[in-house]
Amino acid sequence: MEIFQTIWTALTTENETLLTILSFPIYFIDITVNMLLFTTVLNINCTKKSKIIYVIVCSIVGYLIRNFIPDPYGSLLNVLVMFTLVKLILQASLLKSLFSVFIAFSISIIFELFTFRFYLVIFNISYELITTVPFYRLVATLSIYLCVYLLYRI
Repeated sequence: MEIFQTIWTALTTENETLLTILSFPIYFIDITVNMLLFTTVLNINCTKKSKIIYVIVCSIVGYLIRNFIPDPYGSLLNVLVMFTLVKLILQASLLKSLFSVFIAFSISIIFELFTFRFYLVIFNISYELITTVPFYRLVATLSIYLCVYLLYRI
């Protein structure tokens, strides 16, 4: 029973190490869901193999950039890498590559805004708690990606 208490405490208190560990699999979900959305919206035809390569490479590179290069340089580099990988791996045109980055970031930001506002109003959870407590961060992030996925399915 003490193990469950320890796990629950780690999940419900500020824990930067656990957030870093949890962000690795979340990058794969993020890249996959956003790729499904922008390849559908922009009608980018690519093989299953190229999609898998894109998800793996973009997720690992994004994770490394996020953890080793400080903002705002890391964010800018992440955008440039995503643009380049869409162009090279998914073999999209220059304009479609640019729009793919724009779609991925703008849709995620819009859903993030609504999700964080929802948790603030309904559950009275502040933005700071959502970003620093692993349980809240995981629930909010998965809610955002669920919304993006549902948008893709429509």
